[in-house]
Amino acid sequence: MTAEPVISVDIDQDAGAAYVQLSVGQVARTVEFSEDLNIDLDQHGVVVGIELLDLGRAIPLDDIAERYHIHTEALGTLLASLVRSRPQTTVAGSTVATQLPFGAVQPSRVAASA
Repeated sequence: MTAEPVISVDIDQDAGAAYVQLSVGQVARTVEFSEDLNIDLDQHGVVVGIELLDLGRAIPLDDIAERYHIHTEALGTLLASLVRSRPQTTVAGSTVATQLPFGAVQPSRVAASA
């Protein structure tokens, strides 16, 4: 059985890196997803955490969710938090969302599958 979902984000400004913890599960292995992104998985292949090694890069949640299982509750909470925390800008009387800080997430396909 996998561990319950938990969301926490640790940002190291000095290192320019961040860790998004999605579960309290034990990390069984770490997969290099890309040059600047590592995925921690539990023994069942469920994402425990995401290590972002460059705060200037986006976290490709769509791609991660397509390759690995992410707890639906954790994914939903993460997406909702990112959408709520998205900075807003008013342009010509209309409010538009600006790019998110680290991990600019476009919850298009992921939200539909959650």
